[in-house]
Amino acid sequence: MLTEIAMTPHVFDAASNPDTEAWLECLGRVGQGFFPLSAPSPVIAANLQDGGWIEEVKTTIGRITDHRVRVKAQQVASRLKDIVVSRPTVNYWPDDEKQWAEEAVGSHRAEPIGRIVMTDRLHQGYQAGGVICHALQSVCDDGFWTDIRNARQVPMDIPTQVGFLRPICVHSQYLALKLPHAEGSDDDETPFAAEVIGSAFRRPRGFPAVKVELHINGERYRGNFTSLFHNIRHSLATKVPAGGEVLLCAWRGFIDRKLIAGVFRESAGQLLRSPRWGVGFQHVARPHDNRPPTGWWLISKHDFAEISGEFDASNPAVLHQEVLRF
Repeated sequence: MLTEIAMTPHVFDAASNPDTEAWLECLGRVGQGFFPLSAPSPVIAANLQDGGWIEEVKTTIGRITDHRVRVKAQQVASRLKDIVVSRPTVNYWPDDEKQWAEEAVGSHRAEPIGRIVMTDRLHQGYQAGGVICHALQSVCDDGFWTDIRNARQVPMDIPTQVGFLRPICVHSQYLALKLPHAEGSDDDETPFAAEVIGSAFRRPRGFPAVKVELHINGERYRGNFTSLFHNIRHSLATKVPAGGEVLLCAWRGFIDRKLIAGVFRESAGQLLRSPRWGVGFQHVARPHDNRPPTGWWLISKHDFAEISGEFDASNPAVLHQEVLRF
């Protein structure tokens, strides 16, 4: 659902992009692709060098002398804060664009990045050891944006579906999954939940730790939550690492499927959840599923406040909750 894109800071550098008109067009397409009108962004921007990339971008834009290009670049950069994710440093601080490209390629080897973009000048003859990289000019081709979208039809296959969620799973500091038919069985929605949760815990060194929640429909299990929670814990046991915890909440009743994830913000000495990504599912796959593809879509940030109560463990509609420890 989300595609992570890494760009060298030189994408915003005047000296590295001598054809001003072509450069201006490319920056426009980057802005359109990253920030579509009236729709959630389908892009995550890789903040390489443990967050140093975005500062380098700002500095680079500040040196642009062409007013038209500087304004366009600033428009893109001003919105990047909403979609950037920090990536652990791989190499020393880069001195030139080639080293920034090597930083992106090295980070990709640790955890895949959907697209790596560099200037046309560097891309000519650049060898990335089998990693596909893109010249900036390629963003003006529709093919570059294939599969980068905020809604799509998803095959009913658990590994494929979990793969679509991987960028969220690896970058979130908390992740909450809501499924009405996860009841601890091998042929319901529990195997999908287990794989998503396992993906969230499976992170390369240097990526943030994660807190995970699973919200289920416990309506028909009133008075018998012990068996339900035991079965779900058993299903998750092989996916959650030793020492891991999952908050399991059984609700009075719901039918919709959602995922919400984000980061923690400190406020008045407390850590508060700040959602960054949300996904709605028409259906999710079950083992040996032969149903046709199903619709998934990104949830708008404007709707996060409205749906936050659906993931609030203190909500009176929560019939039972427990922290599963592994």
